Amino acid sequence: MLRRISVLAILSFAGSSLAATYGLSDNIVGSSFLTAFNFQAIADPTHGRVNYVDKATAQSQNLTFASSDTFILRADFKTKLSASGPGRNSVRIRSNKVYTNHVAVTPLQLDCNVAINGNAGCGVQFKSSASYGPAFNNIQGGWYAVERTNTFVKVWFWARNDGTVPADVKNGASSVSTDSWVRFEPIVIDIDWGLR
Repeated sequence: MLRRISVLAILSFAGSSLAATYGLSDNIVGSSFLTAFNFQAIADPTHGRVNYVDKATAQSQNLTFASSDTFILRADFKTKLSASGPGRNSVRIRSNKVYTNHVAVTPLQLDCNVAINGNAGCGVQFKSSASYGPAFNNIQGGWYAVERTNTFVKVWFWARNDGTVPADVKNGASSVSTDSWVRFEPIVIDIDWGLR
């Protein structure tokens, strides 16, 4: 699986009114992912068939690499696995900083084969078939945004070619207002993203 993450903007809660307005607190782009996140070489907490490796191993096996504006994460796709052996080498990263109330806006591109079996095993499902798999790749990805507060988590998805992408998302504004984002979507998260 290839995950191309060019920008992760973390916007922190800027006020206590009911209108949700957030200001930019972190802008993580390209190679800054390598210092903003730590690599977790741990057993998969969801018991998937995956072997998370440390940063040095990930870099030496070309499972992660970065440039000034692009960050790549992927699983090993060359090793032929035995039915009874360990899982595929992959990467799990965790931010060094912790967040409470926030919005995270991330433009993504995926080369993810979980769509082959009707999205089975892929933890996020939206009404749009362009939110994952070949259709997602064909439109050059899109934007995912996550808002987390003490009482809820909301997730939005806009395809790259979607005319309804809010300007504050599309233009990478230094503040966003989630009240203007009228689409609400359910989400289920499985951290190994179908690598079981």
